[in-house]
Order: sequence, then structure tokens, then C-alpha cells
Amino acid sequence: MTTLHSATLTLGAVLALASPASLRGQCVEGIASDAYRATREVLAAHVAGHKRGDADGAAAMYTEDLRALIGDGTERRGRKAQRDAYALGYQQRGAITSLVYHVDEFIVCGDLAYEWGWDEAVRHTAKGDVPGGNRFIGIWRKGPEGWRMSRFAAVEGAHAPSSR
Repeated sequence: MTTLHSATLTLGAVLALASPASLRGQCVEGIASDAYRATREVLAAHVAGHKRGDADGAAAMYTEDLRALIGDGTERRGRKAQRDAYALGYQQRGAITSLVYHVDEFIVCGDLAYEWGWDEAVRHTAKGDVPGGNRFIGIWRKGPEGWRMSRFAAVEGAHAPSSR
């Protein structure tokens, strides 16, 4: 089984387990939940870490057992792998000077939450500021550290939804 196939199956299983259809009546959709507010605090620290060029601070939003499927088909396993990717990105692609997340959908079911959205980022490079962004899907899990993202898949370079 390929890494891409394995990651896709893993993400699909998590989504199936956390879907409103399988937990009818136990899920809350939208941004009014305590889970949404808690994840936004974690996300704000993630953004601040990126803007400081602090890979540890940026990666603190993830669980230690993170599984991340990146747009080029690679899979990162663990918070440390994500942290290392951030550090390398700052070196090779420039500092992140702006990062804004937009949420299209947020559903919480107990200690799991699903998020679908997009982000806009600007990196400062030797050639000037370069805009970019991702479409992403993420799974948050509430554990001993509070809410942390445990699974995500992102497509880099994706544009904002056309309906916006």
C-alpha cells in the first residue's frame, strides 16, 4: 500500500467516524462551540509562531502523532516532522509575514472536530513578497494538551473558493 493511499484511507476513516451521519444528534456545526473558540486560540499561537519564524511554536498546534498529507503526495508523521518542514521552509522559501485562515465548515463531535477551509499567506523572499495559500481539511482532537490538530491534508497553491 502506498503512503498516499494509506494516508487517504486514514483520513477517510477519521472523517467517517466523526461524520454527523454516524453520530446524529451528538455533533455541533458552526463557530459557536467551545471547541471552535479553543481551536482558534491554538491556531492564533500557530500563526504567531510562523510570523516569528519559530518552527516549534508553529508546530505546537499538532498532536505528537500527527499525520499530514501534503499536496505533493508526501506524508509527514509526527509533530517533529512538521516542525522540521516548517524550519526548512523558512530557510528555503522565506519568512512568513502574513497568514490568515478562513473556515468554510467546522463540525465538532465530542472530542473530535472536523475543519474545512483555506488560508492566505505571504512570504518575504529575496525577490520580494510572494503570496500563496492552501485549501485544507483538518481533524482536531481534544487530549491532555487540549485541542490539537491530529490529521490534515492540504493542497498548496489552491485559490480561495470562487464563491467568496
